[in-house]
Amino acid sequence: MALKVTSNLIGGTELMASPSQKGSGWSCNCFPEHNGKNLFQASMYGLKYLSGLGITGNVRGVFVPSVGRTVNTRRPDIYVVVEGSLLRVGPTGDVTTISQNIGTTTSRVGFAETGGERALLLLVDGVNMWYLDLLNGGSLQSITLPQRFSGTGTIKPTHVAVVGGSIVVNDAGSGYLYYSIAYPLNRNTRRMFVVDPDTHQPTYNPGSIAPVVADYPSAQHVFEDDYQVQQFFNGESSSDEVTAIYALGSALYVFGPKTVEIWQRGTGEYQTWQRTSYTINAANGIDAPYSVAHSNDTLFYMAAGEAYGKCVMSVTGTNFSKISEDWLDEKLMTSGLSNTYGFSYSTGGHTFYVLQLEGIGETWVYDAVEKTWHQRQSRNAAGTPCQWRVQGLAWANGRFNAFCADGGLYSHMADYFYEDWLDGSTVRSWGITRTRQTSVIVNDYKPFVFEELSIECNVGEWPENEAPEIRLEVSRDGGKTFGNIRTASLGRGGDYSRRVRFLNLGMNRLCVIRVSMSWGYDFTMTASGLRVRPTGAMI
Repeated sequence: MALKVTSNLIGGTELMASPSQKGSGWSCNCFPEHNGKNLFQASMYGLKYLSGLGITGNVRGVFVPSVGRTVNTRRPDIYVVVEGSLLRVGPTGDVTTISQNIGTTTSRVGFAETGGERALLLLVDGVNMWYLDLLNGGSLQSITLPQRFSGTGTIKPTHVAVVGGSIVVNDAGSGYLYYSIAYPLNRNTRRMFVVDPDTHQPTYNPGSIAPVVADYPSAQHVFEDDYQVQQFFNGESSSDEVTAIYALGSALYVFGPKTVEIWQRGTGEYQTWQRTSYTINAANGIDAPYSVAHSNDTLFYMAAGEAYGKCVMSVTGTNFSKISEDWLDEKLMTSGLSNTYGFSYSTGGHTFYVLQLEGIGETWVYDAVEKTWHQRQSRNAAGTPCQWRVQGLAWANGRFNAFCADGGLYSHMADYFYEDWLDGSTVRSWGITRTRQTSVIVNDYKPFVFEELSIECNVGEWPENEAPEIRLEVSRDGGKTFGNIRTASLGRGGDYSRRVRFLNLGMNRLCVIRVSMSWGYDFTMTASGLRVRPTGAMI
């Protein structure tokens, strides 16, 4: 007698090395989603080509400030660094090259926005620092960096943040942070005390008790107080290096390889910095400095330390939580650091943290709402699966704008399930391949005959002349290898009663089901059923 089993095809990724651990669950380009109390497997959106940037190469950073140029009624522009060029993408899609001298092209860049009387964009690349007038445009202006407090030469900032109008940067390779007074660039010049170069004391006019003051170029004295003294601080609880900083509201998160501290701007005449009480995380620090990203009030980052080894952490306020699972932690051990980066965005009731592991050519995405992971893949020119192509994503002009190394600007929005890509000047497309693979299905670990698989999914929701297909692969060894591909029609457009069934799927014991669909239409799965017949074998 056959046995009907309901097998849930819906879920995230639960990969394990051994089939006996039932850890072969895998979602690629799809993820679980709730509709009220009902759970279904939803499709990732595609990439729709909008325009070309006029330059190809690695995207090193994307930033959308809160305001744009006055000539565009302050609608925000998008600023993107591709290789060594800073580009501005306007609200109508016009692209302007602002600079072609953005330092080394081997790492990401850091962005921030100042606020205050002058809205300014700040940019650091590990060697230099600049600012740009967001309202009036113009050219990129250099900021004079301070001399290192310990060591020789100027600091090398890789990250920049703004808290309460104070600009803060780190210095790669040291544990010091350098900061400014509030809004130091509000004007082109700044009134400061004239200081004697030998005594480093204020100078006075003969017979006067008032110090001499003068106007100095603001950009040359950003990280100095009114007495031309450099302003800096370092971590209180350790001598850890500062490899990343991130501002979230009034809090400044200071990341080192071994620790994380949370600082706030002090009050009073001198507004010094102070560490928030009981906020040191000495269990782990940051492993990939450009992996930090936030959504709402939560930060995400790739961590390493004695508590968990390598993992992915989230922090909300002062509460730190590990969000990665063992299978992903193992991947992080081999992924490398320098080219790992992350970004986040929210859409359709989901908050996604995208972790690009360049070292192993994989993209893994955490859904902070469903608390599940799924993989994302693109296809190269030959149609072979590869790492997800998106290197930067930003919300502007009513859509998510995606930037890829092929020099294209794409829309990453609902109801488009192709992935466009540039082949020279020609726009080509692949349908997104969505794959869902189950964990190991067993019948008390005894052999059984797999008689039928039925899948409840959206059918008939495409043009009448189209008849998309779904592919099925079945593994008999817990997901190590898979048999031949079988296909079933999802019916023509308008055939809403179509039932998707696969029959006579053979003998099995450690069964894993893999279902995929590559047509450029939405694909959702709501349930599935297996009809199996026990063989009566004792083992």
